[in-house]
Amino acid sequence: MKLFSVVILLGATMSAQAGLWSNVKEDAAKAWEGTKENASKVADDGEEAYEDGKDTSVKEIKQEAEEQGLKPVKPKEDEAGIPVD
Repeated sequence: MKLFSVVILLGATMSAQAGLWSNVKEDAAKAWEGTKENASKVADDGEEAYEDGKDTSVKEIKQEAEEQGLKPVKPKEDEAGIPVD
């Protein structure tokens, strides 16, 4: 009787593990597809940024930044070097 119980318990455990493994594989496949999609978008954005910037010289970038007022402004500091408003 004990051997029969052990065999049934072992069979139930194995089928539960098989179902769990199936779920894990499905979740991993979905995550992989999402990762590939995001990586593709990042690569496309990087390629686009490269294409936009490859014909631009550093001199042009600095000039455009000056025209748009994008140069960083150093905050006013007191005698100790602490920024003040």
